[in-house]
Amino acid sequence: MLGMRHVGKRIAQQLFVEPNQEDLRRTFVRRWARNDKQASLWSMDAMMRWSLADRLGCIDVPTLLVSSDEDYTQVPLKEHIAARMPSSPSTTTPATRFPPKSRRSPTKSLTRSSHGWVSERRSGRAHR
Repeated sequence: MLGMRHVGKRIAQQLFVEPNQEDLRRTFVRRWARNDKQASLWSMDAMMRWSLADRLGCIDVPTLLVSSDEDYTQVPLKEHIAARMPSSPSTTTPATRFPPKSRRSPTKSLTRSSHGWVSERRSGRAHR
């Protein structure tokens, strides 16, 4: 069994990949190491067992699925998820990721994509 600090380091390396994010990696590891080990194990177990996959078709409210070309999961998977949800398009913001590469606000492309999506719904022009 890995210790909390070791797990925190592995997660931080995946979250904060940019060389200039060393301070964020150290902060994350320090904070992660303070988590209760048993509670973390229970949470991870619950997350691994939880899924909405069989209920995606029941989500009938307009939902914009936003992804990035640098996210952990690949864009085609997110497009597949959006296709299973009625009234739910997907948009991809290029060269972005979560957490962001910097502490700046979300990208302009995300703002443009979501604004267009909301405007279509307000005007009644929404289509899939």
